[in-house]
Amino acid sequence: MGCIPVWLVFCVVAAYRDIRIRKIPNCLIGIAFVYGCTLAYTQCGVREMISRIIMCLLVGAILYLLYRAGAMGAGDVKLYAIVALFFEKNELIYVYLFIFGVGAVFGMCMIVFTSGFRTRIRNLNEYIRQCFQKGHIYTYQREAPKKVTVPMAVPLAIAVAIITAFEYL
Repeated sequence: MGCIPVWLVFCVVAAYRDIRIRKIPNCLIGIAFVYGCTLAYTQCGVREMISRIIMCLLVGAILYLLYRAGAMGAGDVKLYAIVALFFEKNELIYVYLFIFGVGAVFGMCMIVFTSGFRTRIRNLNEYIRQCFQKGHIYTYQREAPKKVTVPMAVPLAIAVAIITAFEYL
């Protein structure tokens, strides 16, 4: 897994771009793809490189469904598919579980800290208190919730940084 430091650079650049302009450039994805294929070929040979490319395409096809559902951006799908080029098949599922776990924690933190979550909880608490005090249920007036989008390249960069740290400890 000597590829992780370079892969970490790709992830950090993608995360930066995802936060700043909400778009991961295709040239970065292309460079990461070529680098991943080259690395797989030089470290493991043609058979493993082809196997990793197939895994990359399968992951991309599965994540494309999330893109179509509006859960991920197209750049995120491509970036997450490229992950398959940098890891062996037997460790890939654990890497994805870890990445999506970090993404879930990151997303929950964004919801709590950026979407007025605390204000909503406070308002809901006040509403429940008033219902109990007055003895009947009133219509709960609330504003339309603001959509919170998670730049998915950030959890990927965090996960790769943690994997890198554990590899070199």
